[in-house]
Amino acid sequence: MSSANQVQLSIHPLPVLNISDHCTRSKWIGSAEVSIGALLGVQSGRNVQIVNSFELRVAGGVELDNEYLNTRLELFKQVFPEFELIGWYTQRTIANTTQIHKQLLKYTESPLLLVVDTQSTNIHAYVSVFDVDDIKLVESDYSIQTTDIERVTVDDIHKSNHSSHSSALKNGLNTQVNAIKLLDERVDVIRGYLTKLVHGQTRRDDEILGMIYNISTQLPATTSAQFERELDTEANDTQLTTLLAALTSSTHSLNNLINKHSITTTSSQSPQSLQDQINSGIKKGLFQHPSQQPIKSRIPKKGAGRRT
Repeated sequence: MSSANQVQLSIHPLPVLNISDHCTRSKWIGSAEVSIGALLGVQSGRNVQIVNSFELRVAGGVELDNEYLNTRLELFKQVFPEFELIGWYTQRTIANTTQIHKQLLKYTESPLLLVVDTQSTNIHAYVSVFDVDDIKLVESDYSIQTTDIERVTVDDIHKSNHSSHSSALKNGLNTQVNAIKLLDERVDVIRGYLTKLVHGQTRRDDEILGMIYNISTQLPATTSAQFERELDTEANDTQLTTLLAALTSSTHSLNNLINKHSITTTSSQSPQSLQDQINSGIKKGLFQHPSQQPIKSRIPKKGAGRRT
């Protein structure tokens, strides 16, 4: 017990939320398997911090899926290189706890164990104590450690779950549901009155019948030919707009492809050398070769190179 008390174990809120979510999902989907996951954190001597966690796959309730575990560890190492495998958690104490615990010795020298009691929402922490030829799990004390960012996040989650004004979407949906319920109640009243009137169970009231008639005339005539034509026109306009947008996007992509093809084709052709351009110009008579020019034109005039 003294060895367990020397360990200063602290748990951050994120693994607690992950473990709670894992156990809750397993309970509601009716899974017969026990929730098991890995714990990640930082260990410096006897100071251990559990910072994150992820779920584990177990074959037959005993053998860990080492390939899956190694893959997840490599992914976490790429983002959080300082994190290491600290231990594992389970929903409750199981018969093969020691077998699973020993399989984690290849990843960490002294794995921790968190046992979550879903009935009392308590978490029990256990540290590994090595005996002569066996490993014993000794319960240890722990503390919840939070940073400012974690504290703000947990507080926001708590408010979003318990505040009636947490979400504008939720308020809007509640308003619509209440309006539909009220409309359904009013329609039931009108239908009940008309049913009794047909069977002669109530007296005729022309004022009420006039109000019902006014309400019925305000309803959209969904079976009229004009409504069908307007609906078809609106649907056709919407589909035409969608097709025009798709056609414009395709034309733009085709134009970009043509430009890139032209640039690639032009750059792949070797540029004409200066000498080839001169020879082509001589053949076309655009200018004369220096050897074919008159001698007088090749002799510089007197004073041409003299400065004034």
